Amino acid sequence: MRSWFAHMPLKTRLIWSGALTAGAALLIAAIAQMTSLYYQQRDDARARIESVMSVVAANSTAAIAFDDRLSAEQLLNSLRVESEVQEARITTAAGGVLATMAAQPGVRLTESERRLAAEWLADAQSHSEASHRFDGLMSLHAVRPIWLDGELLGHLYVRANLHSRSKGCSRSWES
Repeated sequence: MRSWFAHMPLKTRLIWSGALTAGAALLIAAIAQMTSLYYQQRDDARARIESVMSVVAANSTAAIAFDDRLSAEQLLNSLRVESEVQEARITTAAGGVLATMAAQPGVRLTESERRLAAEWLADAQSHSEASHRFDGLMSLHAVRPIWLDGELLGHLYVRANLHSRSKGCSRSWES
């Protein structure tokens, strides 16, 4: 049994072959462009959140040094300007939690996600360096140490959902 393609005239076969090749090339180019756009927007969001974190961390030295929970909470509330931020925490060098900012309503981590985030956070805090990780496609975890005169006072932790960034990615394709 021969295929339907073999029964076509040569001119039709050449047209179909060219169209299929061009379609495949366009599909590959579109996937590459979407992937590039996604990673660019994700890295832009990370850079923006980390820059806000650096300001909050620098301003929180006095709150940690004097164990001022109210000032620490006010500083964390300034992170609400970034709509992606779901949770933030200032911890002392000893590991105690000085202040927290609750997650946005309706956003919950599963128990396994919470356990993995806690393990990563403990590991990141032990290195006393700023670090971040992406959890899946839409979640960012970032930690920044808080220093005063060369002494580690604590850490600032932020969890952000980059879902709104992905909506921007899809919107740019629509226009």
